Amino acid sequence: MRKNIIRPCPICGNHQLKLNIEHVTLYCKQEFKYLKCNRCNSVYVDPVPNDEILSKIYNKETYHDSHYLPDCQNLYIDSIQYLFDYIESKSTILDYGCGHGHFIKEAQDQGLIATGVEYGSDIATAAKEYSGCKVFSLQEWENSELVKYDVVHLGDVLEHLTDPHDTLEMLLKHINNNGILFIEGPLERNISVVFIASTIFRHVKKFFRFNNKYVKIPPTHLFIVGEKQQLMFFNKYSNNISLLKWSIYEDGWPYKQGGVVKRIIAYVAIFFSGKKFFGATFGNRFYAVFKVNNN
Repeated sequence: MRKNIIRPCPICGNHQLKLNIEHVTLYCKQEFKYLKCNRCNSVYVDPVPNDEILSKIYNKETYHDSHYLPDCQNLYIDSIQYLFDYIESKSTILDYGCGHGHFIKEAQDQGLIATGVEYGSDIATAAKEYSGCKVFSLQEWENSELVKYDVVHLGDVLEHLTDPHDTLEMLLKHINNNGILFIEGPLERNISVVFIASTIFRHVKKFFRFNNKYVKIPPTHLFIVGEKQQLMFFNKYSNNISLLKWSIYEDGWPYKQGGVVKRIIAYVAIFFSGKKFFGATFGNRFYAVFKVNNN
């Protein structure tokens, strides 16, 4: 029986000896515990959702169509410009987990030769129609011949992966030697004004809702980290990748879309974006650019 088995930490690999449960979410009548690693302080989901549940979580109508705004193309301009410090125009780029195709469309508009991969065939088709780029479903891409690219990009993808180490090792094989791995995503446990406020609010809610056992949201982010833990994850690949650029910033999520008080907190957080205090950098997101050595 599984009940005595604790999933190892996906960041440091620790087979922790005791349960530190941050909270529990209920989805599809199944409990998913968010465990805090007692070695690296990462938080991660146990158990990992199976393929059936993942298909429900990432349904086009309930996930992609509600999380990706049709007019959010400009959000990716900064990412592409950030990348151009390390690549040339006409470089080939793979966006693994391309969503509706906003990033690859912007990449193509900026002169790159872009290809996308997305989990389901329906959203892959939608991304292809929107971007005008070649887009594969995950199953199609895994069954196709190995193609190498100058750049592989993961934007807000790593935290959704059931086995991020296996996926990253696989993606490195698709990058040309001296090519670029470009990853961006959340640092939900990094020090920021939003993180401090949300931690306080969470404990207040927990105190007043002592009979409410569950947080009823889908387990989308399968691990939650800060700067230290995310860099620890990347350091496992130091023989294959060299860090060229690491940058932390703040976008105010999710408070920027909240009520008046939350929006004020979000803009205060953005004001402190990237500023260092006592050795810590304030922000809830990162850019990471790596040079790949596949020799």
